[in-house]
Amino acid sequence: MRALDRLLALLGGLALAGLGALVAIEAGLRAADRDALVIPRRRWDRSLSDLEWTSSTLELVAIITIAAGAILLLLQVAPRRPRRLALESIDGRAAWITPAGVRRVVERAVLDAHDDVADARAQVQRRRVRVKATVVASADDGAPSRIGPTVAAALDALEVERNLRVRVRIDRNQDRVR
Repeated sequence: MRALDRLLALLGGLALAGLGALVAIEAGLRAADRDALVIPRRRWDRSLSDLEWTSSTLELVAIITIAAGAILLLLQVAPRRPRRLALESIDGRAAWITPAGVRRVVERAVLDAHDDVADARAQVQRRRVRVKATVVASADDGAPSRIGPTVAAALDALEVERNLRVRVRIDRNQDRVR
C-alpha cells in the first residue's frame, strides 16, 4: 500500500505543480494584456459573471470537492499495518523492529526448537502472530501445545512492548524433515 500511496502522491504533486505553473503563466499573460495561452478567459468571465450562488453547477462542484477531501482524509486516517513494533526501552533509548524481523525470528525459533517441524511460516499483524507449522506425519499430537510456548518465548526474548496473541496452525502433510 505504501508504493501505491507514494505513486498517487507523486502524480497528485505533479498535477498540482503543472496546474500552478499554468496559472502563473496565465496570470502573467493577463497582467501583460495578452491573450490567454490555454484558459479561455473571455468565455469563463462571461459564464462566471452570470453564475449565482444558488446554481446547481456550483453546488455540484462544492459537493464533489467536499467528497474528494473527505476521501483523502479518510485514507490518511485509516489505520495501516504497523511498519515497526516498539521494543521495551533499554537505558531510555527507543528501539523498534519491523514485522518482517519478528516473522524471521519466530520462524527460526520454531524450526530450531522442534525437530519434527519441517517448515514454519509466520505472519505478524498489529495484535497477533499467526504461525503455520508443517510437521512430519509421524510426529506426536503435542506439536501445537509445544510450538505456542516456543513462539511466546521468542517474542519475550525480543521484548516487544505490545502483547501479541499467538495462534498456531499445524499441517501434517510432510513425509520427512528437511
